[in-house]
Amino acid sequence: MADYLFEIDTGFAEMEEYGTVIQASMSFTYLDWKLAQQITEGEVSIDDLSNERFTQVLLNIFPNCKTILHYLIDNPEQLGKCLKRI
Repeated sequence: MADYLFEIDTGFAEMEEYGTVIQASMSFTYLDWKLAQQITEGEVSIDDLSNERFTQVLLNIFPNCKTILHYLIDNPEQLGKCLKRI
């Protein structure tokens, strides 16, 4: 996952007070991404997350337009727990 940490969506935006500026968007924090990695690697279970934290991780869109569901494709146990909570 760390290979993509600095690949974020960027673009140009016109702002009246500043002119043309570079705009960067990330829908997640490093902590969200780290938690997703820990879930993927089995260090943290989906069952350990509060409903609020589970929802936040579930709705995050990580680099390359991937979600926690993409990361869990090779971890059927965690994927099954995730799908049952949805």
